[in-house]
Amino acid sequence: MLATSTPCLVLLQPPGRFPTVNRDPGLWWDALARGGRYKMRLYSANSEWWREICSENVIREILEPKTWSQALRARVEWRSRGLQLMGAARNAAAALTALERPATFSDSASYCKAGTALQHHIAQVNESQRDLLINLDQGPVVPGLNYADSEALAAYARRATLLHRLIRRSLAAVPLPVRFLAVTASSPFDLLTAMISVLELKRRDASLHACLVDHGYENFSLHAHMPALRERGTLDAIFDSIIESKDDRDRLVPRLAMLAASGAERRGFVRAADFDCASDERPQGVEQAAALDFPLPPPPVPAFVPEPVFWTRVSARRCYWSKCTFCTQNSKYAHAQAATKSEIANSLNRIEAAARLGYRNFI
Repeated sequence: MLATSTPCLVLLQPPGRFPTVNRDPGLWWDALARGGRYKMRLYSANSEWWREICSENVIREILEPKTWSQALRARVEWRSRGLQLMGAARNAAAALTALERPATFSDSASYCKAGTALQHHIAQVNESQRDLLINLDQGPVVPGLNYADSEALAAYARRATLLHRLIRRSLAAVPLPVRFLAVTASSPFDLLTAMISVLELKRRDASLHACLVDHGYENFSLHAHMPALRERGTLDAIFDSIIESKDDRDRLVPRLAMLAASGAERRGFVRAADFDCASDERPQGVEQAAALDFPLPPPPVPAFVPEPVFWTRVSARRCYWSKCTFCTQNSKYAHAQAATKSEIANSLNRIEAAARLGYRNFI
């Protein structure tokens, strides 16, 4: 167990789409990692969740709430329908291992064998129960749940469900105690899994501060819905703090982590205007300048690819076109500001730092 004298900060990647890349969390990570005041951990609950799905544990969790006779009846029904979950799970686990080996990608037969085993197992799991629909692109999806309703998501997150039991397993190796838990959401589906993850970790460690640090990714963003979410009180009933705008993320996460470590937590919806860093251009924290001048991105975490892939951007904001009015990228920020050429040098430094950590592929 980690010593309590050094606060532990965990960046949690909640269960979601099948993991093949490591996403860049932003310059706030570099600022805190350079400062050395925290034990920094990047934990992929997503990778762990997929390992649980592709194992015999998924069968145990499907049957867990049933009585002995109900479980026996379920197994008999599975067999009558031609479902062979045990064998499919073993093949899927072998497929995950194969996808981490370069040799699997050297010929189409090996790759197709792994992909077929994975898809076959997912189809069998989906057919064996009605609580979840699992697919590679979205991860776990709850049938009939209104993902556009934050109250519906919060209510479901508090229920004892198959999804909750599987997430509990995926969080088993989180290095508690955690003082500051940074959570991201890249779709409505992993916003739900993020909520469940936070509630489960708070059950284990009531003292942790959970912050939703990023809720905008590609064509998903909660930014435009912040006023309604603030009024409803559903997000801040689960997360201790929520950073409203992606503009403020890199400046606010170090501030919020520092406050949480000192016991003076800042709760609720947070903006840079709430602090004295509203006009700063660099990440505010322990090492403000170091994040840009000497980047230190997080090391690779497990993903089902033979070589680590780092998903980042040349610009911290949008793409270089920045003109498409329909694009969700334009709704993630409080201020309309296009990418600038001056950002390229810093981005190249960051990519170079990531390469030193073992990344070989960049998107």
